[in-house]
Amino acid sequence: MDEKRDINLEEQFKNTNEVKVEEEKSFKSEIFDWIKEILIAFVVVFLITTFIAQLTNVVGKSMVPTLEDGDHIIIEKLSKRFGGLNRYDIIVFPHEEDILYIKRIIALPGETVDIKDGKVYVNDKEIDSKYEFEVIEKYGDNLPIVVPDGEYFVLGDNRNKSYDSRYKAVGTVKKEDITGRALIRIWPLSKIGTME
Repeated sequence: MDEKRDINLEEQFKNTNEVKVEEEKSFKSEIFDWIKEILIAFVVVFLITTFIAQLTNVVGKSMVPTLEDGDHIIIEKLSKRFGGLNRYDIIVFPHEEDILYIKRIIALPGETVDIKDGKVYVNDKEIDSKYEFEVIEKYGDNLPIVVPDGEYFVLGDNRNKSYDSRYKAVGTVKKEDITGRALIRIWPLSKIGTME
């Protein structure tokens, strides 16, 4: 009888230890799963913000009335790699180490840009008729200019309060330096929509 009781106690002890080991494995497995899911999320976010799209906010008034200080926009990064960039696209690019500029493409590679009588001319044809911009008073120190291959001439929509390709310190923007193209304004909610 004592022998039977010892065997039962031994089995209970063995079962208790197995449950503890299973609980430890289950807890460790759950922690590992959480870490794995967090790492996967970080990798996905990194890939999206590096290669596809990212959120940014507008600081300053150089793109008024199209974009206002404090607007939040999503910029996409695929068109510069695959579809190309077009005249009037709004792009984001780094100007100084920690400063991103947001401007509108006015001239494409190989085109000649000049400003005469306050209006922008590309290849001797007046442009901007698609948009109503103020008459330009500040011509900068970089005109006329032939846009180099692989580069773009950009202006802010707030023509007289924008530091852009008219100035040698900014100059034309290399395609590989462009962060992305403005796609959608998401804030303020009253102005949500695609960029034109």
